Amino acid sequence: MLAPRGIRLSPMVAGLAAFALMGAATAAVVSPDAANHGHSESAAGHSDGHGGTDMVADMAAIDAARCDTSFNTVGYYVETELLGVDTYAGGTMDIGHDDHGSLTDTLAVADPLGGRGSAHLDTLVSLSSQANSESAAGAVVAALGDATEPEYAAWQQWLKTQNASHGGHDAAAPGDNGGHGAHLGPQAWTAMLDQQQCDELAAEIDVAREVAMAYPTAADATAAGYFKVTNYLPGIAAHYMNFGNVDGTFEITEPEMLLYDGNEANASIVGLSYYVMLAGDAEPTQGFTGTNDHYHRHVGLCIRGGLVVGDTTLSAEDCTARGGNKSGGSAGWMSHAWVVPGCESPWGLFSGANPMLDKALPETSGTDGGGCAGSSVRDRYDPTPGPLRGLPGG
Repeated sequence: MLAPRGIRLSPMVAGLAAFALMGAATAAVVSPDAANHGHSESAAGHSDGHGGTDMVADMAAIDAARCDTSFNTVGYYVETELLGVDTYAGGTMDIGHDDHGSLTDTLAVADPLGGRGSAHLDTLVSLSSQANSESAAGAVVAALGDATEPEYAAWQQWLKTQNASHGGHDAAAPGDNGGHGAHLGPQAWTAMLDQQQCDELAAEIDVAREVAMAYPTAADATAAGYFKVTNYLPGIAAHYMNFGNVDGTFEITEPEMLLYDGNEANASIVGLSYYVMLAGDAEPTQGFTGTNDHYHRHVGLCIRGGLVVGDTTLSAEDCTARGGNKSGGSAGWMSHAWVVPGCESPWGLFSGANPMLDKALPETSGTDGGGCAGSSVRDRYDPTPGPLRGLPGG
């Protein structure tokens, strides 16, 4: 994968940076058409159009050759298995429509709530069906934190049904790159078969983790020249941006944004965001080795004094009423990396939103030792490096 260095543009004001905030939160829901963002080699999976024997053979061949399953957690593979998300060819394989099982098998799937539902499941379904903005996405992640395990499982079943019936419930925020990189639910993944590339990505992730841990608190970020551009939002945290790093180049050691678990100076680091300037509608090709770190953008956030105070769906009139201005952002592309130990995203290493960042997390920010220790959903997702048993290395 090419990762050019050096092209510097003028920092794009607080508006662009500010967009960072809701960055990841643009919650759409598992989009099976998530194409790779122009990086190099990918593992092609071929299907007969219905998930038949051709696809089964392709998946077996990929399983035998891939070297990348440890980049995501067991929790990620559980989520993708339940939801039928393609972890072989980046969303181009029709995993969610396979015909391995019969109608009887489908009918035999147990409803965790016994068909009775619940008021909170209704809330989850309602919020998810309307998740077409950054704020709405954050509301879904917050509500997931309040769900019981049966309610969470029932929501997953509903979500899978929506994906199957609508070809992916893609509710991207305005200006997002077709939803790529900013989804509610686990991201699709393109298998890596080249050991050298796997080794390169592993080394890059180690570097990114070291960079993140060099700024353990928001106070450290501020001392290093980062400014808070968003308050904490479930799913994407609080964003601090270094405008001096904003240019047209991806550099692992110079993340444009650092993400924290609360709004105060003692908030703990939870992840990184990279921000590349590129005009037009084509997603940047720069990034980590492989094809899985998609970019997205947020056009039209409401900015007041350098801080995001309204999402992309807020009208210009309402933004003005809040004392803000609608930003541009069409040339600003953001990608996340959940590399902080304890905060690994069960929706994917580079997922747009991370459900570990629930509404409970900021309540213990600065006092829980970091590493997403205050998340109420820690026991919901297995953080052990993948894969599921039965896959290579499992």
